[in-house]
Amino acid sequence: MMKKILPFILVLTVLVSCKKEPKDYAIVSGTFENLPNSTLRIFGHVDAPETLEIKNGKSFKDTIALTQAGYFTLGAGQNAYALFLAPGDKLNITQDLVNDENPIFTGNAAIKNEYLASKLKTRDTLLGALPELYKKDETSFLSALDKYKEKQLEILSTTKTSDSFKNIEARAIEITYIAGVYNYENYHRYFTGNQSYEATAAITNKLKDLDLDNESDAVYYPGYRDIVMAGVYEKLEASQDESTSFMQQILAISKDYKSARLRDHILSNTLFMFNPGSEDLGALRDRMLAQATHPAIKDDINERYETIKDLASGKPSPDFNYENFKGGFTSLDDFKGKYVYIDVWATWCGPCIAEIPALKQLEEDYAGENIAFVSISTDERKDYTKWRTMITNRELGGTQLITEDDFNSDFIQAYAINAIPRFLLIDTDGNIVNADAPRPSSQSIRTQFDAIKAARK
Repeated sequence: MMKKILPFILVLTVLVSCKKEPKDYAIVSGTFENLPNSTLRIFGHVDAPETLEIKNGKSFKDTIALTQAGYFTLGAGQNAYALFLAPGDKLNITQDLVNDENPIFTGNAAIKNEYLASKLKTRDTLLGALPELYKKDETSFLSALDKYKEKQLEILSTTKTSDSFKNIEARAIEITYIAGVYNYENYHRYFTGNQSYEATAAITNKLKDLDLDNESDAVYYPGYRDIVMAGVYEKLEASQDESTSFMQQILAISKDYKSARLRDHILSNTLFMFNPGSEDLGALRDRMLAQATHPAIKDDINERYETIKDLASGKPSPDFNYENFKGGFTSLDDFKGKYVYIDVWATWCGPCIAEIPALKQLEEDYAGENIAFVSISTDERKDYTKWRTMITNRELGGTQLITEDDFNSDFIQAYAINAIPRFLLIDTDGNIVNADAPRPSSQSIRTQFDAIKAARK
């Protein structure tokens, strides 16, 4: 959360000489007619968003602590505004979100933010829809991207903004170009369905000199940080280490970055993986705090720890009582005397669906053992029929339940679940064995089940 500060009220007096003190804040205000909800969020240098207070359901004004210029994103309903703010800036945004095509910017930061708004429209005009762009062959794709970069630099050169902004924005255009090239292989596979495609030197040579540990780029450019995060997730996905948690693996990856901004960004964006398991949560939290530098990131780490610390192995599990696909309601108490392996999922979750074959095989291989398989859907009520249809069409086994209030349900909140799939293992007395259990596709869950099986003999 960004720290809010109140500007000093200055009493003007006659002075012989006066030195202008540099401001350490920017003021952002605005009015949004037809705002669909009462929440605005602004994202900036720190990954934790700030929620802006809205008056009368449409107007806001906020003072944002700021010691260095940078890019921000303001989210208003379905609209997202790319902003650039520097210390001392004042920016007002006015738009009817239903009837106005373009926002109106006023204040001393208006020109550069008008430029950013028009830049987005130019992108859509020059590059077209994302699927069509990435379906192109390498030569056509690079040609389109080259023309886009040249046009953007041309527009920037004629914009009546400061040289310092132009220098920062020119690098932003280059980062966007690099990100486009970086994403080409995966996006081309996805949009063409050609999973065997591998990028040639025409693509890879444009990336060979990319510095993925640059503090300046990390501070200024969200697109650069996205490239770095993509690399982190690729390393995590490629890892075959089932002996350590995702968070331990992330710490091993992030510790090698010299850029403090990147270490903070990696920790902030993977904090949802800091889950209760068999490890010492306090020790893991301390390792995370040792790597983090920004106070807001450290606050988030401590907050996450306080949420999950009571979900350690041996602690009583939170209870549930959810609607059963076969009728009635089912609670955790109904499984007393059995180990309970819980799959928290949703019909819209791709990785959840990918685990279904392994889960069905697990149920078959350990049928007759003292293990109950329970799947709890976090689908919203509007997708209730979709949930029932998928269970039928995919012939899902075990006990199929659905929460009463998706992710806001008490059981889901109690386990601090904010990303799925998530698997839980609970013992015969209703105590937690592992609040972040291995997935069905993991060999380690079979090792645990084999131990349960052997203990009965």
